[in-house]
Amino acid sequence: MRTVLIGWGLNFVFFTQSLGQDQMLEDIGIALSTNISKEVVRGMHTTLKLQLAGESFVLTDKAEAEKVLRTFFDNHEALSFEYTTPPKVTNGLLYRMGVYKLRTGEQYRVYLLFKEKEGEYYLSTLSFSAG
Repeated sequence: MRTVLIGWGLNFVFFTQSLGQDQMLEDIGIALSTNISKEVVRGMHTTLKLQLAGESFVLTDKAEAEKVLRTFFDNHEALSFEYTTPPKVTNGLLYRMGVYKLRTGEQYRVYLLFKEKEGEYYLSTLSFSAG
């Protein structure tokens, strides 16, 4: 009976953590598709590496990250954003890829990398590359 309870408890912990990850990824996907920079950077911890159409930034301040991302969104307005791969976790890193389509018909491949800190995942790298 004790083994069953321990197993149930572990399943509950991993299931609720998975639900939290799924919600975070969904929230960031919606924020990308609606160009809401504040919601995208909400998921960062202390440092965010942004790669935006050939320019690279390493930002340690959410307000500055929001400003840089907002400028990108102003010049590259989204028609849609869609994940193209399922989330994958390896060695405490969670990553996912998607496609960011612009109203002009162009599109970018998007790479999102999250690092685990204290049991939660935080956005560490966000990369937009032409393609």
